[in-house]
Amino acid sequence: CLQTTNSLQSSSPSSACVSVTDSTQQQPRRNEHEVGNVLILDHVNFNHEKGRHDWLKAFYFDFLGCVPDPRKAENLDKGRKTLWANLGAQQFHLPEGKPEAQVLEGIITLAYSRQAMADMSDRFEDA
Repeated sequence: CLQTTNSLQSSSPSSACVSVTDSTQQQPRRNEHEVGNVLILDHVNFNHEKGRHDWLKAFYFDFLGCVPDPRKAENLDKGRKTLWANLGAQQFHLPEGKPEAQVLEGIITLAYSRQAMADMSDRFEDA
């Protein structure tokens, strides 16, 4: 559910959370983060449930606004195998699990402009 205009979190406590942040808000200094001083992470790899490309497309591409990486775009059309979802300089690598999905016990924060946040909120309300 969309809890505020600045965060999105699943309702299941054992599920991964995606926190969506307005990039115009003041961000904490690097050394104040609980997890260290990581500034960029090239990609994150999540196994997804086999046969759920429909869900991946709806969440990563339609809702979050990721763009399919051209090197794996044909897999989206075919509805199988690994997808790469580009979001700026970062990627989500989304290979099919065998057969179950991977569960992440953690939070990933994505920063968006105010306009992108408003657009995302509209897409959430329309869903």
